[in-house]
Amino acid sequence: MHLGMLEAHLDAASVMDTTLATDTEPATALEKSGLTPRDYQLALFHQALRSNSIVMLETGTGKTLVAVMLIEWFAQRAAAGSGRRKVRVFLNNTVALVHQQARVIGDNTAQTVHAYVGAMGLDEWDETAWTRTWARADVLVMTHQVLLNALRSGHARISDIDLLVFDEAHHARGSHPYMLIMREFYDHCAPNDRPHIFGMTASPLNAHQSAQASVHHLQASLDASMCTVDLTADQSSRSKQIAGSDQAAGPSAVCYEYALPPAFAPTPLTTALEAACGSAKVVVRGLRTAP
Repeated sequence: MHLGMLEAHLDAASVMDTTLATDTEPATALEKSGLTPRDYQLALFHQALRSNSIVMLETGTGKTLVAVMLIEWFAQRAAAGSGRRKVRVFLNNTVALVHQQARVIGDNTAQTVHAYVGAMGLDEWDETAWTRTWARADVLVMTHQVLLNALRSGHARISDIDLLVFDEAHHARGSHPYMLIMREFYDHCAPNDRPHIFGMTASPLNAHQSAQASVHHLQASLDASMCTVDLTADQSSRSKQIAGSDQAAGPSAVCYEYALPPAFAPTPLTTALEAACGSAKVVVRGLRTAP
């Protein structure tokens, strides 16, 4: 039974390319961090270095590892440079994710990582407090609202961020803080002083738009190109895909098929509920298929 079909309409700009317009070899960052990425994670890392990118991969397939590699790479580049000090900022939608991702980044990089959530009383911080915070940390992991508030108050500047990571990037719609950060601050920052953008999502789709419109909307929202790899292909096929040899194939559809749930015997509770709600067909249907 087909429960879902995902059409990934990717622009030509999102085709994987391992050419880096930088003067620091990515292998250096990987060796120092001690990470062991898979072939597709390394390819996505290369693409994300090349341009603003949104990586679309299923949950549990290692999107965060790509972000960690980027963070380490940008931190090492900053340490080797002589320009104005900048930090990496990793945005999350929930407090629990802030603490979780801060631990992951801290465990897998050589950087100083600080976590920030609203319960810390950040709204009462002045510019001096924020300046001290940014001076002590290499990576700041926070909820989106914390960064938005700091930018609106003038206590933080988006130009002081060299890498801005959006976890669960598909939320960048409407009046969500992700969108407000991009429109109110990123758009008004000089292009050569804007942070590099990296987004992560398991699905860019929106129930109110077609697959193509959803992808294009998200790319425009974050000023980034979406990229992904087919994890069902073998490594050699993925290498061809990453190199762009399949570019002419055009949009593709990935179908996931799941078996129907087994039939469940009625229980005393479902029997009683069906008797009491027998006139409600929706309720009865749900009871008959419930585990």
